[in-house]
Amino acid sequence: MNPPTISGWLRFSMLGLAVYLAASPQVQAEKPTLSPEELNAQASRCRKILATSIVKFYLPNCLDHVNGGYLESLQDGKFAPTGEKFLTMQARQLWFFSTLAREGIEKEAALAAAKAGFEFLEKHMRDQKHGGYYSKVSDDGKPVDTRKHVYLNAFALYGLVAYYRATKDEAALKSAQALFRVLEEKAHDSQHGGYNEFFYEDWRPIKDAKEAGFVGAIDTKTYNTHLHVLEALAELYRVWPDPLVAKRLGETILINTNTVRHPDYYCNIDGWHPDWRMVDSPQNLRASYGHDVECAWLTMDAARTLKLSPDMLRSWAEALVGYSLKHGYDREHGGFFYTGPLGKPAEDTRKEWWVEAEALVSMLEMYKLTGKREYYDIFCQTLDFVEKHQVASEGSWWASRKADGSPLSSQRSSPWQGAYHSGRSMILCEKLLKELAANPQKKEAKNALPPLERALAIVQNAAANYPKHRQCFSCHHQTMPMLAMVAARNNKRVIDSQLLQDQAKFTHKSFQGELNGLKAGKGIGGKAMTVGYGLWALRLADWKPDEITEAMVTYLLKTQHDEGYWTGQVSRPPFEESYFTASVLAIQGMKHYATSAQKSSAESAIAKAKGWLTNTPPKDQEDKVFRLWGLSNLESYDSRERQRPEALKELAAARQAVLTAQKKDGGWAQTDDMKSDAYATGQTLFILREVGIGSSDKAYQRGVQFLLRTQEAGGSWFVETRSRPVQTYFDNGDPHGVDQFISTPATAWAAAALASNN
Repeated sequence: MNPPTISGWLRFSMLGLAVYLAASPQVQAEKPTLSPEELNAQASRCRKILATSIVKFYLPNCLDHVNGGYLESLQDGKFAPTGEKFLTMQARQLWFFSTLAREGIEKEAALAAAKAGFEFLEKHMRDQKHGGYYSKVSDDGKPVDTRKHVYLNAFALYGLVAYYRATKDEAALKSAQALFRVLEEKAHDSQHGGYNEFFYEDWRPIKDAKEAGFVGAIDTKTYNTHLHVLEALAELYRVWPDPLVAKRLGETILINTNTVRHPDYYCNIDGWHPDWRMVDSPQNLRASYGHDVECAWLTMDAARTLKLSPDMLRSWAEALVGYSLKHGYDREHGGFFYTGPLGKPAEDTRKEWWVEAEALVSMLEMYKLTGKREYYDIFCQTLDFVEKHQVASEGSWWASRKADGSPLSSQRSSPWQGAYHSGRSMILCEKLLKELAANPQKKEAKNALPPLERALAIVQNAAANYPKHRQCFSCHHQTMPMLAMVAARNNKRVIDSQLLQDQAKFTHKSFQGELNGLKAGKGIGGKAMTVGYGLWALRLADWKPDEITEAMVTYLLKTQHDEGYWTGQVSRPPFEESYFTASVLAIQGMKHYATSAQKSSAESAIAKAKGWLTNTPPKDQEDKVFRLWGLSNLESYDSRERQRPEALKELAAARQAVLTAQKKDGGWAQTDDMKSDAYATGQTLFILREVGIGSSDKAYQRGVQFLLRTQEAGGSWFVETRSRPVQTYFDNGDPHGVDQFISTPATAWAAAALASNN
């Protein structure tokens, strides 16, 4: 049957989500080919791990043949009663055995195990009076904890649907429908969206902080719960395409992609007040790498359920997973760490079984979505770690290991650890790998355009998109693309001349709105750094001097420090950190745009700046190249002054400082302890040409070759951000997700350098 029409509310929500996430980059990375043989071999590996460490361990050993349901923990290496049974574990095991049966794995035994779990759940854990399912019962099924938690009940819903899919037992579907309806009536928050989570037996909300909880703090909403509500609703909609289920599924997609994201970091936060204000506590303001990689694939799966293309979520998923890869992935041993502080590397470096399990699925889904080989390689590295260290020879997976894989816990099963994460991971990974083997990612035909033209397409697209999202001038999406365009035009390449003028008009209009602040020398975001880049953008488009450029020069005259330098407002390395950059751009802007009335003051300011440039040692590569550029262009180094021995010596030393920083690979790095990248290399090469280094120079050509080797097939260069966010992130549609705002100017510098290679 055809799915019902999705409600207007859902359409509106998903439209808003699509706008928020923005489109995929127009030029995508080349998708490397993996052989069917390799992919099938990895699939067989996953099936073996499933069979030997999970199926053999749990089936039939965890079945409680006396009381029904499932035993949850081990005693002396064997499953044994503990006195109670936990809804989450019972429901997850029901899901696992039902799924095994549906996949045809040990089908008869799996069906018998699933039936035992379903009957115990319905007879002993279902609240026949108030609806929903109790949190805990005794071994023989007597209520022990009659409270209701949405997290736990979401797994009951998940397990019921799985049992129905395996058996077509209408009783299971009716129970799932009844549970959805009671959650809708008792737990859904019609005012703020999402679900209130914790209740007494009769569905009165629990607000007493002294109550023992299960997930999150009392009287909060959690990312964790809403992630698992999403997966349960997706399963339910597949068998019961009800419009209200669709609406709630769309709502939870929105929550998991938008609502629970930290405003400054591209990771999700667990704890929220009922009105979705973030819980501001140190223990809450952390990244959970396992939940984030799990969220990426579960949300894409939910989108498919609603007939929405996962491509709509590509930029979002790459940014979310990218944060965990940056801060939470162990590149030495493989596998993902547990948690870490915001914007910093992980400090809790445990390797938890469920984190690794979800990461495996996520990496394959990301490879399937993007074709980027990095995701597949990380899948392989993580699977290597799991097989070597997480899989227990005695059966099951070790719950927790140290970063290097050495023992940390002797636990292999508990009320929170069953076959759900590890079993689902191996089942889905096998299926994904076989799907990829049957439909291999074909290598895209390489872009026929030369390297410069490919890079130019990236930066021109970036510049054209930016005004659709922001109305304020930016150094990275106006000046830098304009620089690449002008450098290409000077090298007789075809550029979008109208776009160049449009960017100049956008820049001018932005500063026009700050006229009073410019004249007063205050109130300009980014301070002299922004004004200097703004004047450079106007100069690149041959903008004539006017009232606005005069006011921008006035601002620079009013904001020069006594020592002679200018600064930006915040330190965002490498792009908005260097005093040398701010000072050289200020000098160049004043030289070009100072009016006759401002000329004397400008000359005095430039002379003072010259003293500071000459006497101040640079710290990093951007300091070095802008100091060189500044000294070379100062009026004191005109044709008459160049004969002065002091001038020649100063300039030669500055040039040598830049050249000696070149790495063995031919590139330059932002700092001495970093690797070469396109930002530092492109910037250095462009400025070396500006100060008179010939394109045939050996060091220059080594740098050009570095850029050509490291350019991505689509035309961009990837540079990882290292600055702390100070503004709310948005997706401009450029390559590299959360790193696009450094990768785009890096691509512009590289393009300008290639254009100067003549």
